[in-house]
Amino acid sequence: ETESSKGINTVCFSENGYYMASGGENGKVKLWDLRKLEAIKEFSAAGAVNCLDFDHSGTILIRWTLHHHWNGLSSRVVTKRIFAIARI
Repeated sequence: ETESSKGINTVCFSENGYYMASGGENGKVKLWDLRKLEAIKEFSAAGAVNCLDFDHSGTILIRWTLHHHWNGLSSRVVTKRIFAIARI
């Protein structure tokens, strides 16, 4: 399997509908301007990209991950880690 043949895992849209972001198994994040129908920025992440979102203003693209672990008392703890990728 080549780097370019790995699939897209997530897609999100800004609230104003101007931008779309896609993230893939290959760790690439692309930011698209839907008014121009073209990719305007590309970023590399460490590992597969599974979760993307825009903030409420639509100006910051966010990548986040969920980590599941056990606290030793047979209770699962979920930690959400957030990484800002770009300001639009």
